[in-house]
Amino acid sequence: MQCSPAAPFMIPTKTMLGQSSWGPHGVLFTLPTTSIYFTGLSALQKRLIEQNYGDFIGKQPYRKDDNHASCHAYKMSRPPEVSLVDLTRDGLYAPLQRRRENAVDLIGTQFRATIPIDDSLPFGSLGVSHEEQLPYPSVIENVLRVFTAYKAVESRGVILHSAGLVFDQQAYIFVGRSNAGKTTLTRKAHEYGAKVLSDDINMVLPTKDNLGYEAHSVPFTGEFGRTLDHVENQKSYPLAAIILLEQSELLRVTPVKPADSVAKLLVGSPFVNMDAEQAPKLFDAVTALALKTPIVRLQSGREESVENIMRAVKKRVLDV
Repeated sequence: MQCSPAAPFMIPTKTMLGQSSWGPHGVLFTLPTTSIYFTGLSALQKRLIEQNYGDFIGKQPYRKDDNHASCHAYKMSRPPEVSLVDLTRDGLYAPLQRRRENAVDLIGTQFRATIPIDDSLPFGSLGVSHEEQLPYPSVIENVLRVFTAYKAVESRGVILHSAGLVFDQQAYIFVGRSNAGKTTLTRKAHEYGAKVLSDDINMVLPTKDNLGYEAHSVPFTGEFGRTLDHVENQKSYPLAAIILLEQSELLRVTPVKPADSVAKLLVGSPFVNMDAEQAPKLFDAVTALALKTPIVRLQSGREESVENIMRAVKKRVLDV
């Protein structure tokens, strides 16, 4: 059954949220730019979240006066009634997203959420109809992705649809659309000995001195899965280069013009690049990133060795 456009985004009131919590528990996600506290959790939900995302869960007790965003978990009487056609983009599952004044409403096959994106909204919400669904990556990670995307732009950074790989203590971000080869490259790089930040979405933020950028660990995974402790608890690595990934029969690494770099980075910045109100901030963030970071285009086949790829990439980066 397909709902009217307004129906999927009907958000429970504060009273409804208070009456429909899953339980009295909470967990605090500590992210590179900020934190978000999930309340109203059951003991099972809390345990599974801490088990799956331990490196990103705050160890100190939460205090109400702490400056964290909040998101309240609640029970839905039934799953959202939304067409799978509306949840498909470029052949892939993509929750519906709509911007409000101070929040983003998100709806998927199993959940509804209101995600706070500025301090004027006291709390957001996350609803599922079955207790075990809330800790699913397809639920909680989608909420965290959108929340993190907005907070990254506020910090003059960006999240990129990419594979983040660490060679010799430096991060290389391979940006590409779906089926560009990110997960294949990630698997080969891991077997080669590289550390993996994520094969799905990676966060890039300016360094404290604003002279360069760092790639940060985030609690998101793609097809590669959560197979690693997040790079031995090291939270960030200096960004060596951004590589625009394309499929080709021959290995080739070429420089990219600044205007083309900005355009590709805008396309590769999910969630915020669909929000017209964020366009100026996002444009400034990716322009600064393109000016301070070597960006090259990599064309290679799926069977090309990581050793050959990285040798060619490093050689070209030195020339940029």
